[in-house]
Amino acid sequence: MIIEFKIDKFDTYLIDIAKQFNTSIVNNTVILPEDIGNGMITYINFNDQFILSFFEFSLNQSAKIIRKKSDNCDILPLLFWLSNSEIVHEPDTSKNYIGKDEPNGIFFLSNNIETSYFFPANRMIKNVSIIVSKKWLKENVSKNNNYLNRNVLLDNPSFIMFESIHSDMLAVSEKINDIFQHKNEYSIPKLKLNYLSLELLTMFFDKLLNRNLEKHDAILNQSEIVKMFTVRKILSGRFIEIPSIDAIAQEIGMNKRKIQKYFKQIFGLSVYQYALSVKMNEAKKLLTTKKYSVSEVGYLVGYSNLSHFTETFKKQFGSTPKRYISSI
Repeated sequence: MIIEFKIDKFDTYLIDIAKQFNTSIVNNTVILPEDIGNGMITYINFNDQFILSFFEFSLNQSAKIIRKKSDNCDILPLLFWLSNSEIVHEPDTSKNYIGKDEPNGIFFLSNNIETSYFFPANRMIKNVSIIVSKKWLKENVSKNNNYLNRNVLLDNPSFIMFESIHSDMLAVSEKINDIFQHKNEYSIPKLKLNYLSLELLTMFFDKLLNRNLEKHDAILNQSEIVKMFTVRKILSGRFIEIPSIDAIAQEIGMNKRKIQKYFKQIFGLSVYQYALSVKMNEAKKLLTTKKYSVSEVGYLVGYSNLSHFTETFKKQFGSTPKRYISSI
């Protein structure tokens, strides 16, 4: 199954999706027909420049979801993934998953870049998206904020950025989820959702500003973006023994300084930091199974020194591996 949509206007993208599901929109909500799956896609307008969208659904068959590029670059979509459902993001299609516990749980990109996802069948997928206009953002961002003004609002017509979701963001997102699921139980659901959306948006931009990037982001062409996804694929597949930047540069045919700059620009972490986060997330998944001892997990993800593994895990998650196992 292939589902395509485009965000040319703030409140029309759901029309495209409803048509492909052969259903209709009721109260800004699409309920999936039983032959397609189960769940819903919904949104709420706070004003004509600020929308909050939420979906939670499971599909009966795997699907490719394509958000086609639009000429309306005033629209800025920001996606927060709230599930770990083996969603694969193109152009990196080799089981490089995105999700709430992955280093790329947040996706922010300009509206003139096409993007695709592969959704597996029979997996519940949850997402909160905030869609704002550049005009609205300009009115709410200080003129002294050179990074956002230069790289998102003014100079850069095309950009693509990933970030991880920290626990406070996840807590706010889950509150949004709860209100959408139980609107009738809240006396002021729209006001509450507006407040939570602004809180989530603020958290994201605060995180973005902590990247300590160079003053000017590069304007990347499609081939450079694809190469950065190739780097991510390399790191995700070889995290046990992290390859050197020199080896990566030789493999993809790009200057290593450009790799370091472009990779951090898109993913918010250095090449090594990203590989380390993949390594630690894999360790966390193995520990969660409770099939292995701490030392076995350390060995499986590439550590011969248990204390080094414990120290790195604690730095990443704020807890030792042993304590983490006890908490689940």
